[in-house]
Amino acid sequence: ISGNTENAPTICNFRSPVFSTVKENIIEVEVPCDGEYTFSLCGSSFNTWMALSYQCCFLPFASNDNFCSEQSEITADLLAGTYYVLVEGFLWDDYGDYTLTVTSTTDAVSIDAIDLTEPQCAINDAEIVVHALGTDPPFLYSIDGGSTFSSDSVFSDLSGGNYFIVVESASGCIASTLFSINTNPPLILDSVQTSSAACGAADGELIIYVSNGALPYSYSIDNGLNYQANNVFSNLQGGDYLLSVVDLNGCEVNSFFALDSSSIPVIQELIISEGSCGLATGQLEIIASAESPMTYSIDGVNYQSSNIFSALLGGNYNSISVQNANGCIADTSVFISNVGAPSFDQINISSSACDSSG
Repeated sequence: ISGNTENAPTICNFRSPVFSTVKENIIEVEVPCDGEYTFSLCGSSFNTWMALSYQCCFLPFASNDNFCSEQSEITADLLAGTYYVLVEGFLWDDYGDYTLTVTSTTDAVSIDAIDLTEPQCAINDAEIVVHALGTDPPFLYSIDGGSTFSSDSVFSDLSGGNYFIVVESASGCIASTLFSINTNPPLILDSVQTSSAACGAADGELIIYVSNGALPYSYSIDNGLNYQANNVFSNLQGGDYLLSVVDLNGCEVNSFFALDSSSIPVIQELIISEGSCGLATGQLEIIASAESPMTYSIDGVNYQSSNIFSALLGGNYNSISVQNANGCIADTSVFISNVGAPSFDQINISSSACDSSG
């Protein structure tokens, strides 16, 4: 530490009144750990006086005048902390350039590097490894500012945030630094766009949208059994699907999803009343279940709200249909018999004999 006292003021004036006009500099020195330290002004350009205090301008606990010729030097056992060195001329006209050197036989410790395994999937799985340098092992390590120490330099299962790293040597020397772990936002399933399956057919569609995580994504709708790069799934039947999306780091998001499907009506029963005498007196009643309202047809073309069809001739009806509110249709066929009227297969005529007389 270099300086000059030529224009320095009189600050503390420990040696007043005899030396009340000497020029003084105060130097703050941080002692990193417990041990023996030497403060030397040897080699400076003027006759020096030096003092060592716990506080600025506080009564010194050590002082020296002529250790090396007319220059000063102090050796003391110190605890880690902040100290104040007073440098001044021995007399009022002693001033000039000086060099203060601080040496110690105590080996300091330093943090050489910190290895980071970044957290994945926004969970507490980060890891840091602290590498310390120094000739005074064993070292103790802390990531909470020295509140707790460990002999292990590896710290696992960490979340994102700031960590105050401290390394302490066997002699109590300390090195510290602030270290930050960044966390990527978690993979999020934002939405699912759907097209419902119509009338029980396999024509439904799912489109999955996600955000965050690391590209590329892989998509599945069967609980992760099969994945694809495309987020569109087509030709699907209605039903429940377990959606799964995995990013580049293996982070996963899952969700159940029900794909709607309009159901086909169910024709449960046909109640037939036969016709007779060849007349249009037959009747058909269709019993079905479906989403209301339902409409009914016996020719697949003309529909009515009533499920009863009357005044039917006997014969085959091949397009008995029921349509629900979604336009889904179920159909079947039926034969309606008709008891015919009596008919004459043959008429036999016998002529009567007439008596003729005379």
